[in-house]
Amino acid sequence: MNQSATNTNFQREQSGKFTVILLVVGISLLFLAMIRTFLLALLLAGVFSGMCFPLFRRLTGRLGGRTRLAAVV
Repeated sequence: MNQSATNTNFQREQSGKFTVILLVVGISLLFLAMIRTFLLALLLAGVFSGMCFPLFRRLTGRLGGRTRLAAVV
């Protein structure tokens, strides 16, 4: 009788852990599906800013170190 109670408690713990893991994975996938376009825009912004940084440095040098003016131009 004691063995079956222990086995039942173990099964409850395992099914509870499995349920939590399943919920976390499901919610994470839904969240990523929702923000997928935002992540793409963020990635492209990083790529473009990296591509434009040498131009920004060159403009900063030509404008006498005025970074704000170089950013506007």
